[in-house]
Amino acid sequence: MLDNSLTPPKNITILSWNYDVQFEFAYSEYIDEQNLSILQDRLRVQYKYIQYEDNDNFGIYKLNGVSGLRKRTDYSEFWFLDNIKYEIGRDSIEKIIGNLFHVTQSDMYNSALSFAWENDGSRTSIVSRIIDKIKDSIALVVIGYSFPFFNRDIDRKILHGMENIKRIYLQDPNPQILKERFQAIRSDITDDKIICLEKCEQFYLPNEL
Repeated sequence: MLDNSLTPPKNITILSWNYDVQFEFAYSEYIDEQNLSILQDRLRVQYKYIQYEDNDNFGIYKLNGVSGLRKRTDYSEFWFLDNIKYEIGRDSIEKIIGNLFHVTQSDMYNSALSFAWENDGSRTSIVSRIIDKIKDSIALVVIGYSFPFFNRDIDRKILHGMENIKRIYLQDPNPQILKERFQAIRSDITDDKIICLEKCEQFYLPNEL
């Protein structure tokens, strides 16, 4: 998926309900970089508190934020371990404990976790930014996402925001279940536009790329 410069392609957007750093960890293997803040900047990771003005490039949108802390003053992130590949040992544990003590003694930090339905009015909501980014998308690949009921309202806004969608790929060991749930949200999408993929050895890349 990466080009020769190891830059993700502009015509791909990733949406994730997860707040972990698995994308960043995988990307670090390719670019030989271990600083988490640098990795997230290269991947253009966005959530409620972090956004980019330029919306025409690759981006990862995390609807529930990230599992870290942020400063109240400027939204900059704070990590207990800034190196994504720290080996668990005495040094790393001491660093975590030291950082934990630092933040618990300070009122400067808040959790970087957030929720897609939150909107405090101070910033453009993550859902609005996502819809603006994906409105011209022609293909959607859903990998292992079950469309849970408690996300249904947000999923409906996002999926209906894809006004030009032509093909949907559902990759899961039981894709038929996902198909039923997807069509409960987008009943206008006919069966011939939905491709069910049971093989999950690697993430599916559609022909539209």
